[in-house]
Amino acid sequence: MANLYKTILVTGAAKRLGRAIALDFAARGWQILLHYRSSEAEAIATKEECLSLGARHVELLQADLTQSNERQVLLGDVKKLGILRMDAVVLPAAVFRKTDLGNVVEGDFDFHYNANVKANFFVIQGLLKFCTIDNIVLFGDWSATRPYAGYLPYCMSKAAVLCMTKALALELAPKTRVNCISPGTVLPPDGASPEKIYGIEQASPLKRIGSPDDIVAGVRFLVEENQFSTGSEIVIDGGRMIQNSDLY
Repeated sequence: MANLYKTILVTGAAKRLGRAIALDFAARGWQILLHYRSSEAEAIATKEECLSLGARHVELLQADLTQSNERQVLLGDVKKLGILRMDAVVLPAAVFRKTDLGNVVEGDFDFHYNANVKANFFVIQGLLKFCTIDNIVLFGDWSATRPYAGYLPYCMSKAAVLCMTKALALELAPKTRVNCISPGTVLPPDGASPEKIYGIEQASPLKRIGSPDDIVAGVRFLVEENQFSTGSEIVIDGGRMIQNSDLY
């Protein structure tokens, strides 16, 4: 797998938002490095769909990115492919769970920081040891600047992602641009009841849940359509951050 065509690495690309990003770039003929953690069947299906859409090549990369040894295996696999330059590294993989204040334990911080902060940082640092990267897109959350109750470790981890975006942008300029997308709800949470979905819709000024296409458009803008943004955050949340409501 040589650098004959544009190449993108997408984490968590077997399902949901990561899958939508991989499919979009596949449809424009990019080579896709498709990372997944445990959803092998979904990853294989996504690979086949990417190829059917016109991807030049798709490589599956399995790893639990919270584990140092598995990150090293993934980085070794990428290095063996002979890739010396990546056009984009897009990192939507993340974890999220409720943690009510008063019952938060250290493991709640480890759970969120290991996946949402450390994994992303060490993947980026590891890749840069053997290849250049034109664009890095991290994923924050509007709760990084307007936290909501009951999710303190998660909100704090996303604030760290926003800081990492700005810090890496300074460290890696001018060769690499680093930006962040902070999405609102663009897919209903798994298992959400109709009442829960209605509550999420009503918490947005636009009174609806977004679409993965909204986020994909933001990634495309940062990677392909804009060459003068770095250290920036694009909030794509239907106005949720400005809504004066605690509904989630």
